[in-house]
Amino acid sequence: MKRRGALLIGGLAGLALLVGVAVGGARAESEADCQAPSTSSGQVLTPDDDTAFSVRGYSPTGFEADERYEASWCQTGRGRYALVIRQDGYEFHPSCPARIEWTIPPAGLRIENRPLPMAQFSALDGTKLSYPDEAQTTAMALQDGTDSLLRFFYCDQGRWLVAVYH
Repeated sequence: MKRRGALLIGGLAGLALLVGVAVGGARAESEADCQAPSTSSGQVLTPDDDTAFSVRGYSPTGFEADERYEASWCQTGRGRYALVIRQDGYEFHPSCPARIEWTIPPAGLRIENRPLPMAQFSALDGTKLSYPDEAQTTAMALQDGTDSLLRFFYCDQGRWLVAVYH
């Protein structure tokens, strides 16, 4: 079952974005429901030279690359996208849903393999979070965005979190 809603998330300098998200459970992927991301006019989106829509070596449990894992953006409908985590080719994440439904066109995907401040993250499911100022991520995050707007996705205690930096 998917939960849908809008969540106000903040970034640096106190700026905020309103985004609609749905966190989906793991399911078998088919070519019909996961296509290359495109614009509303059908033009396939292309990331800049330093990024891709798929990355291998993501580790959900630490900062050492795990080649069994891959993360990919795909388009699931008009104006609907999904960030999909796979292990050995199958949609799987050991502690969070393997698929994040998203309504903002992706700009690319990178692996962030350094600790990030947990206080900057908000839960995609709307759960109130409270972390000490010194708390940091303990595993890789997935980065989407451009130099002017970055989003970091991080799995913590069974739920996806997002941090937005402007």
